[in-house]
Amino acid sequence: MRNVEGNWGGSSAKGIYAALDERKHALMANPQKYSGLAAVPPQVYRTWSYMSLRNHALIVEVDRLAAQARAKLVPYFIGKGIDSTQAENAVSRGLASITLGGKCGDNIVPRSFRSLLLDGASLTEITEFAESGAWRNADQLLPFQSCALFADMDPLAHIAVVDVRSFEYLRSIAALIPADDRTALDLILDIDARNEFGKTPLMTAAQFNKLDAVKWLLANGAAVNARTDAEGLGHGRRTPLMYAAASGSMEVIQTLLAAGADPYLADTTGQSAVDYLVGVTYEREPPNPILADEELKLAYRLLR
Repeated sequence: MRNVEGNWGGSSAKGIYAALDERKHALMANPQKYSGLAAVPPQVYRTWSYMSLRNHALIVEVDRLAAQARAKLVPYFIGKGIDSTQAENAVSRGLASITLGGKCGDNIVPRSFRSLLLDGASLTEITEFAESGAWRNADQLLPFQSCALFADMDPLAHIAVVDVRSFEYLRSIAALIPADDRTALDLILDIDARNEFGKTPLMTAAQFNKLDAVKWLLANGAAVNARTDAEGLGHGRRTPLMYAAASGSMEVIQTLLAAGADPYLADTTGQSAVDYLVGVTYEREPPNPILADEELKLAYRLLR
């Protein structure tokens, strides 16, 4: 998974990865160690996955890789003399032991606007939930609030970029709620609502190639040259165009440029949008992964 919001480095990270690698080898050599334990509840890491669009994308990828690993490991463990139930448990516990992430407890993810949006609910479903009034109970959001003590939680506006019509509808609801209550009810839907390090919904939409959301946010006054905060994890002073250059489509890049995005702005490491495009940034990421060669060349010319 691409990560344009900072990475780990240094001896501490190497020590963590070495420990995880040791657990991996232990699992392969002695699955019996894990087979007698209860299976990991399916909601592990789920609350964390709803903290941001990036977290959700990561958990989808983790699920995909876990399914591939499970398909190979279960028959392998059965071949070592473990029955099928124990083999499933060994895989479940074993994979959890070598997964590093924000667990945030095992609470069931509450039904909320946040979870509905990330689960792909239709506007009709979101409307029905709104009309039920269940969202007015802030206590049901405690799993998210508890997780937010340990993992950054993006405002709902960053999640709502997945569906512009729902974004518009939820903003109409938020407008009727006293400003002091919007945080508790997870209804922060300002066009330029910033997360913990100053990222805006336009940046999130550009990063995840949400062209409709990019256009809608710009039409509603989103700051096209907004910057993330200047400190922390090497991601300071990033712009929507940098996020688009790293992982957005040609259409997203062109839309931002047409709206006045400045390709020559630099982040705190001195890198501009073209550096994000070709992958010579602080994190040493590869070039934009979704652009074809000719598009990459065109984008390069536009951003130079």
